[in-house]
Amino acid sequence: MTITAEHPPLAQTPWGLSRTTAPLPEAEALYDTVDLDPVSQLTTFRNEADLIVDMAKTTVTTSKGGGSDGSSGSSNVADDSNTDG
Repeated sequence: MTITAEHPPLAQTPWGLSRTTAPLPEAEALYDTVDLDPVSQLTTFRNEADLIVDMAKTTVTTSKGGGSDGSSGSSNVADDSNTDG
């Protein structure tokens, strides 16, 4: 007995591309220089006045949650968490 399966035609565009959005506009950098200490692996961000910029207090990454069931999703939520205090 021979069993054959019919396969649908391959999509012309990967399905993930239909879920992309336009890129956000570039924001001005909050820092001027970045220094990496090779021993401690700590990074220091400095502004134009050579003062240290606290990136934990000035930047937040957000994303739109939900929507896996085809719904429109929810409002933007912060992805980052500051567990250092």
